[in-house]
Amino acid sequence: MVERQKVKPQIEDAISGVLNGDALKTALDFIEYLRENKMNPRWMSTDTWKINYKDHVLCYFRLDPDSGVLHINPWIAEYEGDSLSDELKEIAWARANRHRPCQHNQKYGGCCGYRLKTVFGREYSNPCQSMLIFDDLGDGTTDCVKALLELRKSAILGGKGRKNWM
Repeated sequence: MVERQKVKPQIEDAISGVLNGDALKTALDFIEYLRENKMNPRWMSTDTWKINYKDHVLCYFRLDPDSGVLHINPWIAEYEGDSLSDELKEIAWARANRHRPCQHNQKYGGCCGYRLKTVFGREYSNPCQSMLIFDDLGDGTTDCVKALLELRKSAILGGKGRKNWM
């Protein structure tokens, strides 16, 4: 752990040491897509990368070397309402109720204040910005995450995107 804190590795190098097989290929293809579309992963902290577009946060990637999982936490907001197909909404909704405690809440004893209550027309209680967490890129989730990132990029270009979560 201490060694990983010092290194600040490229995301491709880090996931190549943890993921394998189809999971690795899919993750590397997804990172290539990000880079091709000017969404460059930047090292943020141990096993965590922030993906920005025009200095706005799009999502976070967190690699869990112990479980061999790459967690993807995309930004979502109310302005994205009906912008996804029903199929992609179902994929997003399947991840929405697996809410983990807000990191800001754990660190500072209170939520960061951005409390999203509706995800693509479906309401949730006790939400926050870290509400959607994808633990893999299989079974259609790649298309869903790409669509979420493209929605966020469009909002940024249209002047509707908040710069960051906090």
